[in-house]
Amino acid sequence: MFKNLAFHNKISMVLAISCFIFIFSMSARPADESTEMSHRVGKICASVFVPGFNQMSDARQEEIAAKIDFPVRKTAHATEFGLLALTLFFSFSEDMRLRKRSLLSILISFLYASSDEIHQLFVPGRAGMFRDVMIDTGGASFMIMIITIIKLIRIKRQ
Repeated sequence: MFKNLAFHNKISMVLAISCFIFIFSMSARPADESTEMSHRVGKICASVFVPGFNQMSDARQEEIAAKIDFPVRKTAHATEFGLLALTLFFSFSEDMRLRKRSLLSILISFLYASSDEIHQLFVPGRAGMFRDVMIDTGGASFMIMIITIIKLIRIKRQ
């Protein structure tokens, strides 16, 4: 099955499967656990990007963390699926046309995002959101756009 794949394609395939597993495991967490984790990440982000955050009162820190919770969660969605698309793209044979590799990476990411949201319907406190499918697909599309631009620049230089 893997005879025609180069070593880096195999590594990329393993990384893509790891992304699938990671995304599934994150989606399998009940809402309260997921919220707690994103709240902690929000506080870490705030401590890095908000000047004087660590010197603020606990109440003020909580207020700021709550305000950035939504953007942090959605950025995580886009990033996860951007990485998935990246690993998928590089797992395909380089003999495949650039356009086909790109579209196939985005399509698989979209289908997995859709199945991920359906999966969340069965997780306590979670909900399947079409908006998240679009954010996930947007992250995948953005990553593929960057890869495609880089590949086209490299082709033009050769």
